[in-house]
Amino acid sequence: MEEHDNNIRARHRPLLAHLIPMCMTGLVVNLAGAWIVSLLHLPLYLDSVGTILISALGGYLPGIMTGLVTNLIKDIADPTAVYYGTSNVLIAICSAWFAKKGALQKPPLLAAMVIVLTLVGGVLGFGITWLLYGGAYEESLAQAFMVGGFSRFDASFAADYVADLFDKSVSVLLVVGCIHLMPKELVERLRLSGWQQEPLSEKSQQELRQIKCRGMSLRLKIMGLLVGTSALIALAITGISFIQYRNTTIDEHIRLGQGIAGLVASVIDAERVDEYLTEGDGAAGYQETERRLYSIMDSSEDIVYIYAFRILEDGCHVVFDLDQEDDEGFEPGSVQPFESSFERYLPSLLAGKPIEPVVSNGAYGWLLTVYQPVYNGDGDCVCYAATDISMERLRDNELDYLARLVSLCFGFFVLIFAAGAWLAEYNIVLPVNTMAYAMDAFAYNSEEERDESVVRIRGLDIHTGDEVENLYRAVCKTTEESTSYMEELHDKTDMIQQMQNFNTQGAGKDEFDTLFRSSVTAVIDTFHVYARELDEQQAREMQSGLTMVLADMVESRDKNTGQHVRKTAAYVKIILEQMKKEGIYADRLTDKFIEDVEQSAPLHDVGKINIPDAVLNKPGKLTDEEFAKMKTHTTAGRDIITSVIENIPAPGYLEEARNLAAHHHERWDGRGYPDGIAGEEIPLSARIMAVADVFDALVSRRSYKKGFPFDKAIDIIREGSGTQFDPLVVHAFLQAEDKVRQVARSFGRLEEEETEDMGMHTIEG
Repeated sequence: MEEHDNNIRARHRPLLAHLIPMCMTGLVVNLAGAWIVSLLHLPLYLDSVGTILISALGGYLPGIMTGLVTNLIKDIADPTAVYYGTSNVLIAICSAWFAKKGALQKPPLLAAMVIVLTLVGGVLGFGITWLLYGGAYEESLAQAFMVGGFSRFDASFAADYVADLFDKSVSVLLVVGCIHLMPKELVERLRLSGWQQEPLSEKSQQELRQIKCRGMSLRLKIMGLLVGTSALIALAITGISFIQYRNTTIDEHIRLGQGIAGLVASVIDAERVDEYLTEGDGAAGYQETERRLYSIMDSSEDIVYIYAFRILEDGCHVVFDLDQEDDEGFEPGSVQPFESSFERYLPSLLAGKPIEPVVSNGAYGWLLTVYQPVYNGDGDCVCYAATDISMERLRDNELDYLARLVSLCFGFFVLIFAAGAWLAEYNIVLPVNTMAYAMDAFAYNSEEERDESVVRIRGLDIHTGDEVENLYRAVCKTTEESTSYMEELHDKTDMIQQMQNFNTQGAGKDEFDTLFRSSVTAVIDTFHVYARELDEQQAREMQSGLTMVLADMVESRDKNTGQHVRKTAAYVKIILEQMKKEGIYADRLTDKFIEDVEQSAPLHDVGKINIPDAVLNKPGKLTDEEFAKMKTHTTAGRDIITSVIENIPAPGYLEEARNLAAHHHERWDGRGYPDGIAGEEIPLSARIMAVADVFDALVSRRSYKKGFPFDKAIDIIREGSGTQFDPLVVHAFLQAEDKVRQVARSFGRLEEEETEDMGMHTIEG
């Protein structure tokens, strides 16, 4: 991939530190433009200059945010402004797209930009205005077109389009002039980019986009997820909010109707209802009551009808029925049939009981009817006071609310999608595609090409701070290790070839041992170099693997020991667990100490690398000279591990490995080797290993002996308490006898037969 252009600088500013100032600037420009137009009474809007400017400079995300916030702020003073949030968001998207295509430097493309912005602002704006108000935003200009013979709709459309064309032309020219006056460095700096890696040139980005996928690309999957999720959320919010609004509004109408019906019931004299039915408006007090009912009806535009009926089997007997301007009420005493919507309530009405409010949509329109029983002094229901509340305004309010809700949800939907797509592009898609491209171009042909490939991958500098960065670091580590492994493989192959040459040419044994030890040391150094790049868990796993590899290498030369290192490690673990359980040396047995001893136990005989095969694998008893040579494995092990510790920054468990290798043949009474130290001068880890080492030597079959029976070996360990071994360690060992027996059996059948006395209990491990 081509290296990024020299003029591209890494811009790693936090998103909000870049986005908020830009949006605030655009917001101020929009509001200032609208204020100036209002102050000077200019035939313009200029409320989208800031949106176009920020979109052209910063891209989609800040432009969309500027347009949306502008409308939310304007909604405080002008509630109708929120309806045009959709058009402002679309203006931001179109402005950013044209700016990216270079429209600000290309007059033909700039003209196309003005036309598209006019279509978005003028046509969409006109549609919103017509649906809401049935007219044009520029009503005076529409009247002028109507004088010229245009229909109402055509005149409104032409007026809004011409006004918006003039406004967008001026707005775009102001933006172009402003950008041309700005320093080029500032324009480049204001371009919002979220590079979480070394920025790529346009050519490199084009190359990445041409990478083919077997299925749907990650970019399309993320965008599909964003669109689907945002759409579902928007629909859910819109639906729930609309239903909640409708229910709340209906509840308000019900409370209004109940209040009016109750007030009507309080005005009617229940004791004179019979007179009202027979004498009508000639009854005493009828006209005064009717006048008061009219004043109640005039108190709210939502009250359509006020009336009072006596409900009998033959129908509704009219007590009062107020006239409307275009609808005269029924005469008192007349009988009206029941409406179908009230049939299910007839039993309650005939019984004089209250009924719930009824919503009907019939010949008299969409009405909410509330009936309130009117009781006389004896508690009998003499009639029902009723009111019909119009629900038509509810429908208008619902449409108005739905339009506001859709406009807001669309704006936020686009904003969320743009933000999600922007973050996904810079934090996931580009880093992943860049890594894939770089890995695909990795060259293995020569050392120089491999090094160049590693440098190129390191140069990507991906720093998303999440799993993608973890993946990148793993890729870097893997590529570097792969090249190192290839180089080391070459070196190790040469070393193996040399060892083969030594054997085939009959080289001296000392030369072979020297080369063998060099190989072991190289393995130790190599493992610890790579351990520096791993996390704590990986390092522990590598250390464990290293320990067993080295132990196996040593044991492969010692044909007497079998699985000695694994068995002693198991016994050491049992002793440590029992000591911790009983609180023995509680101040020393920390979790780290236990872990270090368990890890290092297999290395206690690493010094046997230094022992010649003739001594190490002798089937019979060693001479004094040979035994002296054998004892040097303790100091040799100490020296090998010390050399490794000096070459790594954090030795960790190797400190205990050195103690084990050097002192596991020391005795509690001071008659051991190599230093002849006694008691607690001997490192605790070595005192524990001493018990495990001798016990395994006792029960294990060797080429020069049979193994002791388990119980005999246990007795020998018990006898050595206080002389050869630390008494507290022996105590813990004996307390865990069942576990010790289980381990011994798991590594092979215990010898049950008695063996001849070997004449000594100090058995070499």
